[in-house]
Amino acid sequence: MAATPKVVDYSNVKDAGKFRPARVKEGDYRCVIEAVDDHTKDGEKVSTQWVFTIKIKGKRGTYPYYASHTDPKQAWKSRNLCLAAGLAAPKKRVKLDPNKLVGKEIGAAFEDDEYDNRVKSTIVAVFPVDELSGDKPADDVEDVDEDVEPGDEDDVDDLDLEEV
Repeated sequence: MAATPKVVDYSNVKDAGKFRPARVKEGDYRCVIEAVDDHTKDGEKVSTQWVFTIKIKGKRGTYPYYASHTDPKQAWKSRNLCLAAGLAAPKKRVKLDPNKLVGKEIGAAFEDDEYDNRVKSTIVAVFPVDELSGDKPADDVEDVDEDVEPGDEDDVDDLDLEEV
């Protein structure tokens, strides 16, 4: 017996987000920065941070990494990301083009985090790839849960860091 066609209202269904954070074994991984976008927190009218899309090399799944460009107490996150990507990030007021980080390899530490009664992997730290201990080939990276839903050195001028 065939199913009966029915009217379904999809008008209030939210689209899936762009991140697919597959759960992985806690540890350090070789990653690549795939994209960066301006991000606005709930209730904010202007972007107060960037959201970087990070992918473990050779595996599926993408992970968000938020870095504020307006909160001085959170500036360390974008600076650490620059340093992890092998780019100079002097300790002074600069203008940063975050798009220059796209395509760069980094090391990232992942830990389990619970959200909405589900355990997922999140990035807790970033660092240069050459600091990876026991760097495993991507084929050795073990996925824990496949069904989770939602250093090239660059010159400071190439990064578009400008003293302000």
